[in-house]
Amino acid sequence: EELCLVVGKNTGKEKVETLIDDGGEMFRAPPEEPYGKIEVVNVMDVEPRSNVSYEEIRLRPRSKTNDTVAKRRNRGIAEWTMKNSVFAAYQLDTKQHLEQAFQSDYKKTKTGRNIDKLNDEDEKMAFKDNLLITFPILKDVFRQYGAAYTSEVWNVGVNAWNQFVTDIKIIDEGGEGDGISSEDVTNNKVFSRVQADLIFVSACGTGSKTLNRYQFLDAICQVANCKYIKYGEMSEAVGNLCRDNITKFAERDTETDFREKKLYNKVSDRIYVQHKTELMSVFKKFSGKEDKPGEAKTMSLTEYLDMVEAASIDTDITERNLKLAFVRSKETSLDENSSKSKHKQLKFVEFLETVGRLANFYELASKGNLDFHSC
Repeated sequence: EELCLVVGKNTGKEKVETLIDDGGEMFRAPPEEPYGKIEVVNVMDVEPRSNVSYEEIRLRPRSKTNDTVAKRRNRGIAEWTMKNSVFAAYQLDTKQHLEQAFQSDYKKTKTGRNIDKLNDEDEKMAFKDNLLITFPILKDVFRQYGAAYTSEVWNVGVNAWNQFVTDIKIIDEGGEGDGISSEDVTNNKVFSRVQADLIFVSACGTGSKTLNRYQFLDAICQVANCKYIKYGEMSEAVGNLCRDNITKFAERDTETDFREKKLYNKVSDRIYVQHKTELMSVFKKFSGKEDKPGEAKTMSLTEYLDMVEAASIDTDITERNLKLAFVRSKETSLDENSSKSKHKQLKFVEFLETVGRLANFYELASKGNLDFHSC
């Protein structure tokens, strides 16, 4: 079906460009006889229509909008969000993800299994809820002390444990001359460092000298039992320990603060996009040594430290700070026992976060403002 589009008017004649509507797509019709071949444009002169007025030709004007020129230029360009950023593949600590990780750890703890045997359903629920509420803090504390005070980084060793119990101020210092007797210790009237040491050994299990994440959770429950059980139920004891000691005094990093304030934004994302090819090349060079054939490449702690050394950045950054940046960039693993190493190695998207943390604390170090909570 042919349509005629009026494109002009000259001396009582209309200039008409012949178009063909092919299911919504418009294109010029080929010249036909008797007009002959048109060399320049596909336009022909015709006599004015004597019985059709311009008002009857149904041409709709463009609707008026409030769009500015800038808006029209940016139309179709999506606003920056996590879903379209370089960090889109990163698994954030959502409520559901943290609850799954907690459930995986809880069912492995000795204390959890003992509590589940109770007949008091309210107490079982309260105990589990108190642990779940503080689990995000406990897993951050576990990472902090493992990286800062243990050579293995991903587990808490005896030095890290001793530092932890000292920091959270649960040890009742003194001896018999200070009003504390051996009977008081035996009857759980006070909490001594000897008890803390015994809890560590018990939670480690046979043949191990360090605590993994679920064992650390179990040790926390045992400390709560010894320190606060005299004041009430086990659920109250756990709540008291987490609220009055761990949350107040333990070293930890709120990982989401750095991400939300410095990393997850349009400006930062644009810089990553500009250098993504180079970053991918670096990642490929310093990854894969601990992966099996056919597995996606990941970066181990050793490879990460080799990369930092190869960068030859002359600062006063300690290896402890480098390790903290590494562990804080890791996603929260649902089950750290399902694989011996994957929860200890960086995927590419986690490596990108580590680069951001490195850049951040190199800047802070140059200003003399670097501490445990900076990276």
